[in-house]
Amino acid sequence: MGGWVGYESPTGMCVFRSYSLTERRETLMATPTRGVERDDADLLRLYLDDVGRYALLSKEDEARLGQEIEAARFARGALAERGATISTTQRRALRRTVRRGVEAHDQFVVANLRLVVSIAKRYRGSGVPLLDLIQDGTSG
Repeated sequence: MGGWVGYESPTGMCVFRSYSLTERRETLMATPTRGVERDDADLLRLYLDDVGRYALLSKEDEARLGQEIEAARFARGALAERGATISTTQRRALRRTVRRGVEAHDQFVVANLRLVVSIAKRYRGSGVPLLDLIQDGTSG
């Protein structure tokens, strides 16, 4: 089964011709590989430059950030349970703890992006583009 495709010729005439499904699929699936590879390399370079700006975490940093994240989880729960019954000063302190926990979480995630890149490089020969491996690793 196929169909008809119409287009305007260089002389300005409207031309119709039939096509097969295989021909149409091949036309739609064809992509210019040279430009795509260059674009992928540019995107990868930008990503690696961005990730390289963040320092790796030491064991102590990971432990400290983990503690801040846990404290924020506790503070968020305390605010939800007793929000109206606690003093303004306590509420402010709990909100500050929650904010520090969010910042610690963000720092943890950003620092571990370098880890994702190093693991993705190990699978480079698997036939999957490095950019796709990094994307999968980043999303979990």
